[in-house]
Amino acid sequence: MKKLIALFLVALVLVSAPAALAIQFPRQVDPNTAPTDPVYGQGLYLFYGSIVAAMSGGNFSAARHLLAVAPFIHIPSDILSAVDSFNSLVNSTAGQFVVIRSELVNASTYLGTGRVELARENLTAAVSGLRGANQTLTQLFAAEPQLASLTGIPSSLLLQKLNPLETLYSSDSAQASRLLVVLTGLTKLDQTSVTLSVAQASIAVGSNVTVSGTLSSSSGPLAHRAVTVYLGDSAIGNATTDSAGGYSAELPTPLYYKENATMFASFVPSGPDSLVYAPSTSAPVPVRITFVTPAASIRVPDRAYAGQPMDVNGTLSAEGRGLAGYTVSVSGFAASPLSLPEAVATVTSSDGSFSLSLTPSSALGGGTYPIKFVTSSNGSVGPVILTLDVSLVKESATVASSAPAFAIAGLPVTVSGSAAVNGSALAGAQVLNTSPSPGVDTSTSSSGAFAFTVTPPLTTPNGAWSYDLGVYPSQSWISSAPVSVSIFVINPLVLIFPASSLGMLLLVVRRRRAPPQAQTMAPLAEAEPTPAAPARRTLTGVPAVYHGAVELAEKATGVPLQPQATVREYLAAVRGSLKGAGHFATISSLLEAHLYAGGGGPGDEAKAKAELDALRRDLEG
Repeated sequence: MKKLIALFLVALVLVSAPAALAIQFPRQVDPNTAPTDPVYGQGLYLFYGSIVAAMSGGNFSAARHLLAVAPFIHIPSDILSAVDSFNSLVNSTAGQFVVIRSELVNASTYLGTGRVELARENLTAAVSGLRGANQTLTQLFAAEPQLASLTGIPSSLLLQKLNPLETLYSSDSAQASRLLVVLTGLTKLDQTSVTLSVAQASIAVGSNVTVSGTLSSSSGPLAHRAVTVYLGDSAIGNATTDSAGGYSAELPTPLYYKENATMFASFVPSGPDSLVYAPSTSAPVPVRITFVTPAASIRVPDRAYAGQPMDVNGTLSAEGRGLAGYTVSVSGFAASPLSLPEAVATVTSSDGSFSLSLTPSSALGGGTYPIKFVTSSNGSVGPVILTLDVSLVKESATVASSAPAFAIAGLPVTVSGSAAVNGSALAGAQVLNTSPSPGVDTSTSSSGAFAFTVTPPLTTPNGAWSYDLGVYPSQSWISSAPVSVSIFVINPLVLIFPASSLGMLLLVVRRRRAPPQAQTMAPLAEAEPTPAAPARRTLTGVPAVYHGAVELAEKATGVPLQPQATVREYLAAVRGSLKGAGHFATISSLLEAHLYAGGGGPGDEAKAKAELDALRRDLEG
């Protein structure tokens, strides 16, 4: 036998060696030798297009396969350079139009308030940007056909990026032309000049301010014209010039709560004057705004609990007296930077105190969260904006459990335990199993204790048996806790009645043949009468079917059923080499149900016979 095996190996080497030598193994690939013609570019685009199509259609297996191949594809440098340049130009041009649009809006706003010089500066910058954008667009439209030919990308896709930019250029150019016409017309009008003086260098918020100044043109003072005065970009009132072109007025200031501001006067001609005089503005005059900043005393807890109300209180005062009727708004505990914070508002009482409750979402995890406080303003009292940090806690339940060290399969066993949080009993928490069945449905008592009964199934093998459950508190700020119970299960059926031993009683009854020498021995003289052999028990039902299946399995695999083997152990021994092992496994399961679970179902015998016929066909076919 050993010589035959050696000859076989030698023959295998002689036959396979030439074939192995003929295999062409890949050598080091030089990327510079890769093709760079347009056909390669088109194939490259179609390849990545097929990846996008596969992912869009939900065929992720195909997409994963294509992506695995993608890193080995060499992309020619000219294709990479062309695509990168095209995308870079498109993106930079889109950014240019954002700046151009901002310049045009500012120019229009300045013209509306008579600030002609500022309008001219912004329009000049917008026109310069349009000139550069036009040159870039010209290059992009000229390069589009070449890029489409080089890469295989359809022109329609490339134009989808270019056409919107062309539309922006057309609309912005038209607006710039209109503003340029206005400015050009203004230069032909009689130029005006307006001045502004502010009596107070510091203005209390909401108080009146005294202003004065003059309005004139190249031909002399302009009498009986309206001059508009601005604080920041907000108009606060008008003043009318006298016969000498001078004006003065006492104007109210708005509730402007910025410390520094500028004021200016503007003359914008109206009616017949718009055809004669150009608008103008004064030089800006800096002023200081004064207002009272309230003292806010706000108290928040050291820590809050997810899903539980958090009490916040405090006082709002100014110059030693409480501020009544002010709104206090509190927001915070945003679930993510993209979500809006939860906000709660209240109003201060007569002594300036307030209290409110803010509830963090139960979905939030533990950590530090900023809480923002904003108060309203009133008259000379300005707003308060304050941010405090609050620690959010997600407590964990502590669970202890106990169970008997040993259990008998098929007999109930009691598992008990207790749950606590920070050393205090956790009452009213649900105790539910996670695996395996049967289910558990109980709750912890007022002392945090729980107990339940579970029965290891009759099919449980001898050894450790794990039962998993979880404690689920009703409080949202307490996280659930898993529990695993391990019990050593003893199954008397498996210990005492292995399958072959049961077979000795129920299914594997075999007639022992007489020893060969018994046929040649002479009968003993005056032998005692031999007692009659007991009648052999006839198998019926599922055990008889299983006996037939075992005979087929033994004959097909050469693996005999040993007396000490269980049904499950014999199935494991023949499964790998038995054709039709699935049918044999079904018959084995039906036998286990028949032996261990009280006889099985009424149709088990017919089902077992059908599986036996299928097994026989598989083995004979």
